[in-house]
Amino acid sequence: MATLIKGIKSIYEGIVSLIYPNSCPFEITHECSMKDYCSPEGWNDKVCHFCFNEFVDLNLTPRIEENGVLIHSVAEYKNEVKTIIQKFKWSIPALALPIAELMKYKINNSSLKDQKFDYIVPVPGLISEDRNWTPSLLLAQELSELLNIKINEPLEKITETNAHRLDKVGRTEATKKAYTLKEDISQFQKQEQRILLIDDLIASGNTIDVCSDLLLSLNPNNIITAITFAVVSPS
Repeated sequence: MATLIKGIKSIYEGIVSLIYPNSCPFEITHECSMKDYCSPEGWNDKVCHFCFNEFVDLNLTPRIEENGVLIHSVAEYKNEVKTIIQKFKWSIPALALPIAELMKYKINNSSLKDQKFDYIVPVPGLISEDRNWTPSLLLAQELSELLNIKINEPLEKITETNAHRLDKVGRTEATKKAYTLKEDISQFQKQEQRILLIDDLIASGNTIDVCSDLLLSLNPNNIITAITFAVVSPS
């Protein structure tokens, strides 16, 4: 009997999904009480309250790096957040907008809400045969529109790190060699800047450390704050 009921439920859900296609950008598959409130065209104007409640952790403690840079994150890299990141990195660049909406919500409901930034700076990436976009730049572009903050790109990535093949020391050294400053960065050397550094994911923190150190090398008085969508838990 249980198998029969499960089969009937599956058929019913399939028919409903055909008549009322899921407009959720994250393709939420479990029950969501707010699905009816999503935009009929998808997520062009908003992300539903369910997604804000499901994915934004306002109590997630910022990480502080040795150079004093605070790294805020929206959610832990697990469960559906992990799936969203993988989709965004490798198959659905359009997820930049709803992810940026969640990042904006985190900013506006945390200690970041009263901070003023001169520039948004994305952690740079490389274009490849597998991916013709860089996730952090897409997020920076969306956040620039949402927060009305200009983008600046003084950093560039010159080589892949292949971190998964290296030990901790090797990853750190490879990351240092992978990033550098662009030649035309005069505007960053004139006066101190308040910078919001953007990335999609923080794991070890090596990339944020290297990029923020490069920005501080331009002017030690630069004030740098980083925000990522997801953070890998230390545990």
